[in-house]
Amino acid sequence: MSEQQELIPQWLLEIMCCPVPECRGDLELRADILRLVCKKCGRRYPIRDGIPVMLMKRQSCSLKDRRRANSEASGARAKGWRT
Repeated sequence: MSEQQELIPQWLLEIMCCPVPECRGDLELRADILRLVCKKCGRRYPIRDGIPVMLMKRQSCSLKDRRRANSEASGARAKGWRT
């Protein structure tokens, strides 16, 4: 059995998708970094004890997503909104 099959069964990987409502992209297993990576938005979800952690606060974003979020928050603060 390969290392990828031990982490996440293929049948499960085929039905999983990115939990972000605006995305819902397919996920790719990256066994070398113990993460599921969204093929569409680039978000990365850790795998802990063989279980994918798909919580929004536990995912890590790509640099592009972090920059977009920071610029949106800066714009909101400039308008006087709380972020």
